[in-house]
Amino acid sequence: MIHETQQVFRTLVQLNSYVGERGRLEGHSFNGPISQGAFLIAATLLDQEVSFSVLGMEAEQENYLQQEFRSFPVKIAEADFIFVGKKVTAEQLTALQQAKIGDLIDPQKSATIIVELESLSEASVHYQLEGPGIKERKSVDFPKQLVDIFMIREQLNQEYPLGVDLIIVDEQLEILCIPRTTLIKEVA
Repeated sequence: MIHETQQVFRTLVQLNSYVGERGRLEGHSFNGPISQGAFLIAATLLDQEVSFSVLGMEAEQENYLQQEFRSFPVKIAEADFIFVGKKVTAEQLTALQQAKIGDLIDPQKSATIIVELESLSEASVHYQLEGPGIKERKSVDFPKQLVDIFMIREQLNQEYPLGVDLIIVDEQLEILCIPRTTLIKEVA
């Protein structure tokens, strides 16, 4: 497991450096109450020193994260990591507006939102990304399910360097990272 979490960590660092690029997580087959992608990311990022919150997940899944990784669940406004499940409702998503964005002294004390999707490949909405790690602009297509999350992210990331980071992972273990420094604009 240590080798797998090291590999996931390297993938996360690389994808945060090359914004808009997609990668793939590698890991042993997993049968548990959460998806394999969420498991690999949780195994890499969660421990007894950080907190998490969940949206669109069952109580069993939240309990699993707590017991397996010795992390503790908290309200969204206090969470270091927020796991957004595939079954999240639009009403539940509004709670993301409470995610912590850090402060001007410690902007790094913000939340990272981990979003689970069925497939990143089913992209239907066209966006342009700008910011550090992108030469000029990068065109990327995303699934419609991310539109609401991107709107909430835009509200949270209005005052640089404050904001939230995004990690998006699908059932095929395809992954993409969007740091808080990246601007996302929908293109018609």
